[in-house]
Amino acid sequence: MRSAEEIIDRLKGSFNAPRTKDEKIKVVVFCIIISTTFWFFSALNKSDYVTQINYPIEFQYNEEVFVAVDPLPRNVRLEVSGGGWDLMTRSFGFGMEPILIRLDDPTQAGFKLASSLRGEITPKLDPVAVNFILSDSILYHIERRVTRSIPLAYDSASILLEGDFRLTSAVSLSPAAIQFTGPESLVNALPDPYIIPAAEDAVDESVEESFDIPLPESDLIVNDLSETVIKFEVDEFVSYQRSIPVMKLNFTDSTLALSPAAVDVSYSIKRSEEVMADSLDIMLIADFYSYNAQDSTVNVSVAVKATHIQDLVILEEKIKVTRNE
Repeated sequence: MRSAEEIIDRLKGSFNAPRTKDEKIKVVVFCIIISTTFWFFSALNKSDYVTQINYPIEFQYNEEVFVAVDPLPRNVRLEVSGGGWDLMTRSFGFGMEPILIRLDDPTQAGFKLASSLRGEITPKLDPVAVNFILSDSILYHIERRVTRSIPLAYDSASILLEGDFRLTSAVSLSPAAIQFTGPESLVNALPDPYIIPAAEDAVDESVEESFDIPLPESDLIVNDLSETVIKFEVDEFVSYQRSIPVMKLNFTDSTLALSPAAVDVSYSIKRSEEVMADSLDIMLIADFYSYNAQDSTVNVSVAVKATHIQDLVILEEKIKVTRNE
């Protein structure tokens, strides 16, 4: 193996009388590297450097009771002075044990004065000297972890129904409530009840199926379920229009008559109950106590209506009272 002197002499010879252009370039590059290295190590030996570094910090609190809403600070900024080698190792984080900030109740203050950490940081950085702590305060946002049960509700007002179909039952959900756990402010801001949006497709039959529960965007909130079974009934309604006789009430004069004696009504019946449709299921009356002498009319009202008849409308609510000759 050649000695260092022989290698240097060979390089000098190559540089002074290079055999090829490539060989000369290699020698120049090598010399630059050597000189840079010597300069770098020489510079690190100096002891009067001033720079800024980040010193690591770590928060300690009961994470079962409290939760950080925002990412916690991980370091504090310092201005330090010292030798090149020491500052270089500190800049890369070597030999810097994190300062532990213990919080018994982190919801109280929300900040800690950075200057209060100087007494702990200084001995850990020795022989590097701490000139200034550049951060004024260390801010944190930690809240109490809470659990809240919220009833679920289906947005029945937004259900799309096909044609003449209608909702004929209450909407039931199983499970009927969801439980959220997370930071107090975020959990308390959740709506009550917790709405599940209706499906976008039109409905033409009764529904009993699982629906996904839209969950909060925050990763800090956890929940105990992700879907619930929605159940409700729908039925198609058929429209009718019929003429119904009007019965007289409190007419003491037998010569008085109604004109017309029957009026048209419109109503709806479920398709499933269509066989029950009968004009006898509706009874209309004209009460003489509602007689209006100015236009000789009485009001027509419903006296009897079967439960399966819906949307009943009297198309002629006033009729004339006439006298038989």
